[in-house]
Amino acid sequence: MAARTTRQKIKDHTVRINDNFHNIYDHMKSIEELSGGGSDIINESLRPLALVLNEVQQMFIRFFDEL
Repeated sequence: MAARTTRQKIKDHTVRINDNFHNIYDHMKSIEELSGGGSDIINESLRPLALVLNEVQQMFIRFFDEL
């Protein structure tokens, strides 16, 4: 029974991390929209970060599925 509880806690934390990545991405999109989408500096900074966040998010999804 304790192992089940631990597993559920791990899943809960994984879901929270995933939600935080969604929040970061939403903030990045807001920055892009506020800049008019035309700022090369902002876009060049956000694009790689978005790719990294997406990859990390996919890792957590795979981890979550394996639990």
